[in-house]
Amino acid sequence: MEMVGNIPKRTGSDYLGTGCDVFLIKEPCAMCSMALVHFRIKRLFYVQNTENGVLKENGWQLHLERSINHHYDVFRVEIDSSSNVNNGCDFVIESICTNSK
Repeated sequence: MEMVGNIPKRTGSDYLGTGCDVFLIKEPCAMCSMALVHFRIKRLFYVQNTENGVLKENGWQLHLERSINHHYDVFRVEIDSSSNVNNGCDFVIESICTNSK
């Protein structure tokens, strides 16, 4: 979640990541998914399901939990198997923030 902490530095905004899209190689765990709730991202895109993931295709689907006060859209992305997804990165591809106003 170092990436989440670095977004305000890159965008010049305060704490919240409203309007941010986050792109990950692996589906985040419960702790990372909740950090993204607190950060108020707009959308999450990921490539690989994980054993401890809690989003799109697993039972809990934390991003849809009614008891939390923010929700974000989640998309599992299919990537051509001939492409090198990792490119030396283990977890984070990058995050892109857009102004949601």
